Amino acid sequence: MTKTLATGPAKTGPLWPWTAGALVLGVPLSILMPPLALILIVALGGWGLTQRGHQSMLSRRALAVALGLAVVGLVYLLAWAATG
Repeated sequence: MTKTLATGPAKTGPLWPWTAGALVLGVPLSILMPPLALILIVALGGWGLTQRGHQSMLSRRALAVALGLAVVGLVYLLAWAATG
C-alpha cells in the first residue's frame, strides 16, 4: 500500500515567520561569516528542491529560510559594492 493516502487535512502554516527570522539572523551572519551564509543557502535550497516530489512542511521551511538568507546576502553584496 502506498503512503500517499491522506488521513486528514494537511497542516500547513505561513512561511513568512521563517523568512523573516532568516532575514534577522542573516544580517550578523552575512557580516561576520559570509562563506557560512553561502553554504547554508546552497545546502538548504538544494535539500528543499530535491524534496520536490515529496515536499513536506519542513522542506518548505528550508526553502523559506534559504530565500531569506539569499535576500540578506544580496543586499549585503549590493551595499558592499556601493561602498567599495
